[in-house]
Amino acid sequence: MLSPEQIKVSLFQTPDEFKDFNCEKQDYCDFVQRPEEAQKYLNENLGVTYIFRHENEVAGFVTLAMASLRKKDLPEERRKQKPFRDVPSLLLGHMARDSKYKGQGLGEIMMDWVVATAHRIGMEVGCRFVIVDAEEDVVERYRKYGFELIPPDTGNRTFLMYFDLGFRESLNHDRP
Repeated sequence: MLSPEQIKVSLFQTPDEFKDFNCEKQDYCDFVQRPEEAQKYLNENLGVTYIFRHENEVAGFVTLAMASLRKKDLPEERRKQKPFRDVPSLLLGHMARDSKYKGQGLGEIMMDWVVATAHRIGMEVGCRFVIVDAEEDVVERYRKYGFELIPPDTGNRTFLMYFDLGFRESLNHDRP
């Protein structure tokens, strides 16, 4: 099993970094290997891709973007708790790991990093949820991590899910 200390995170620079990357979903490989995909997202400020490396080898990646979750999409009991029409959120747009790291705990390390990043963003600008449009084959993995499913619209191929970051433990009013 990998430990978080063995993984280094850096920003996506070029598709060349992914020439040997192989994951189970070709669309995700294409996203980082074709210059018109992840590079274009970055250039247009639509999403930022982060690379997770193990011993200088690309092990996985995530793409993050700002988003919001419509209050009306939340379950009834949650809807009552939120004062806004749209709740500030961090979108987990892409997440994949190289096939050779399957079963080594990299997915959990990457999710922990995403949630920690959302908490940091929340300290600066406000962020209540991490949201993901999950494909059916990974819904159960997200549930195990603590994501909740929003009842899907009929005909959708993906399932909108959210992870509640919760309330701040305490407020530090001395921060700049």
